[in-house]
Amino acid sequence: MKQNLCRQSFVLIPILALLSSPATRGFAAAPPKEFSGATPLEWSVRMADSETARRGDKLAWKPSGGGGKWDYTAGLFTLSLLKLHEKVPTPAYVAFTTNAIGSFITPEGNIQGYKRDEYQLDALNPGKTVLALWQLTKEERYRKCAAMLRDQLNAQPRTSDGGFWHKQRYTNQMWLDGLYMGAPFYAEYAQLFNEPADFDDVAKQFRLIDQHTFDAKNGLFYHGWDEKKQLYWANPVTGTSSNFWGRAVGWYMMGLVDTLDFLPKNHPGRKAILADLKKTAAGVVKWQDAESGLWWQVMDQGAREGNYLEATASSMFVCSMAKAINHGYLSSGYKKAAIKGYERIVTRLIRNDADGRISLTKCCSVAGLGHLTAGKPRDGSFAYYISEPVVDNDLKGVGPFILAGIEMQQLLGLPATITKTSATGKSSASEWAQMAEILARIKAPAFPNREFPITEFGAKGDGQTDCTEAIRKAIEACAKKGGGKVVVPTGEFLTGPIYLKSGVNLNVTRDATLKFTTDTKAYLPAVFTRFEGMECWNYSPLIYAYGEKNIAVTGEGTLDGQASDENWWSWKGGSGSTNNQGNARKRLAQMVADNVPVDQRRFGAGD
Repeated sequence: MKQNLCRQSFVLIPILALLSSPATRGFAAAPPKEFSGATPLEWSVRMADSETARRGDKLAWKPSGGGGKWDYTAGLFTLSLLKLHEKVPTPAYVAFTTNAIGSFITPEGNIQGYKRDEYQLDALNPGKTVLALWQLTKEERYRKCAAMLRDQLNAQPRTSDGGFWHKQRYTNQMWLDGLYMGAPFYAEYAQLFNEPADFDDVAKQFRLIDQHTFDAKNGLFYHGWDEKKQLYWANPVTGTSSNFWGRAVGWYMMGLVDTLDFLPKNHPGRKAILADLKKTAAGVVKWQDAESGLWWQVMDQGAREGNYLEATASSMFVCSMAKAINHGYLSSGYKKAAIKGYERIVTRLIRNDADGRISLTKCCSVAGLGHLTAGKPRDGSFAYYISEPVVDNDLKGVGPFILAGIEMQQLLGLPATITKTSATGKSSASEWAQMAEILARIKAPAFPNREFPITEFGAKGDGQTDCTEAIRKAIEACAKKGGGKVVVPTGEFLTGPIYLKSGVNLNVTRDATLKFTTDTKAYLPAVFTRFEGMECWNYSPLIYAYGEKNIAVTGEGTLDGQASDENWWSWKGGSGSTNNQGNARKRLAQMVADNVPVDQRRFGAGD
């Protein structure tokens, strides 16, 4: 029973109640109100609840490492949660977002892991969530953080005609992706903080990418453009990459629609952006697969061997078209394409999983231009785009799917909000549905910078000397001083149960082992505890605290319970020095059933 003190992962699995019925298909006479038994907003809730449960706190920053990173995909997903919260008020979505994005942001507004000198437009995308959190909470750290991200653009490298490089290391390059990552944030910041001159620069970015990447013949946009026309993926005449990647066009279309939300209606550049949106939408509908209603990974290559109907781009196109129609940016003539696309995402790309969640399948994991992936050059060829991994539940698809459901609900004239029930995806175990909110409330305890090595209180790391009393004295001294760190240094320390007190951080260092005695008498007298959730008085755990606060067990050392067939395991069956616990367990269960007072449910020697 050895337990290394590395971080453990806990999985909370919400039980989603899913409705199943044949897909609604014929909507020529009247638009559908449900898709496979649920409205679009209900599908968004199901996806949000599924994905927050799957992710837990994996997106959050963790001081010890192993957590998430400041990432554009987390920005997209959390923004979709906040948008959904506006329609279906769910504090857990706000808590999840605060944990996933807010955990990176210090009180001074700095971002853990953010490197300004990399000048990545991708790093700006979480800024949209930061602005949303600032408007929701008015916490000053969010305003400071947004200002820092906005300041990056003041020094962002540019092409000779003023277009933002996608990243510092992607010299002289503009990518379609960058117009989604940077432009809506740039425009929203300008609107919120009254910087109207920036709207000119925002409009300029769209004008330049349109000028350099649009192909009039196909009505589509190339993924990227190299101003110098020298990179191995670039056309030596035009500087463009060689194919029309679905998600790149999806990023661009979402960027157009979202930026229009903030660009003043009287701005001279607005007309050109609206025109760009209309020709983008025309190209998207032109290349919508007639049979499936979805869009291909490489948009104009259809069923060419290796090509596939891809979920992230399809979700982006549906979301963008539906929102643009709702806001009056596009005519209702695009409604049919949006409805067909959404229906086919639900019926062909959404999977009902055995655990009650839903999954978005057929997501392209990643694609780019230049550098290498698994030793292969990212050359923008058809062969390259179809070679990248295809996965489930990529946030670049999950976020747009949630947003698409919000917009489709409005497009179809359905109620703007719903009440969450088990049918809409809320867990039947309410505590699990509150997982993200609960996690957000958990804060790491802080301790005074004082150390109390157990060796200074008589402990010997020889694996033979009983150190129980020495460890008790160290903990008592630490607590009496107001708290600190009780240090278990290098060595093997034999001990009985350890009782923590308020303010104590028991730190087991890398090469230290706490070796717990196998003498069962050492774990008596009995303490108040629980067995399989049933309250009782029983043998002490190896480490125990009751009624204490601000405590921790940290470090990279080992807790060794010395379990074996002879010790401890025989409580579960077999021969050994301890009795089988079966009879005691039955007796406790009967006590609970008979409402015997907890103080009378006592176990110990002989049980």
